Amino acid sequence: MTRGKVFLTDFISDTIKKDSSVLELAERVKVVINSEIPSSDISSSNMTVRMLNGEAFSFRVDTLKGSPLKPMSLDECAHKFKACLEYSGKSCLVENSEIIADLIFNLEKKKDVRKIFNYV
Repeated sequence: MTRGKVFLTDFISDTIKKDSSVLELAERVKVVINSEIPSSDISSSNMTVRMLNGEAFSFRVDTLKGSPLKPMSLDECAHKFKACLEYSGKSCLVENSEIIADLIFNLEKKKDVRKIFNYV
């Protein structure tokens, strides 16, 4: 909620510990299991935010972004792919991210898919 998105680094304890806004928010979060949602359902979630003035806002998610029922656009995939390459710490991947993404996103049009190994 504090960053507006979720990424790999958000699950590293050092990242969490260094961000006071995340820690402050975490102290105010209360997790309650919704018995209406089956335990096998990893896509659905309900969230209620209660304001200090007593007002409450509820939000429900039934389908995760990136799932077959709610696919990401090609641009969203490319952006996430590049962010994951940056997380890898391998500069050759970051420098060649456009070429690698093009190879992957157009794989069926390529005559020789082995070219991707030239960039890793």
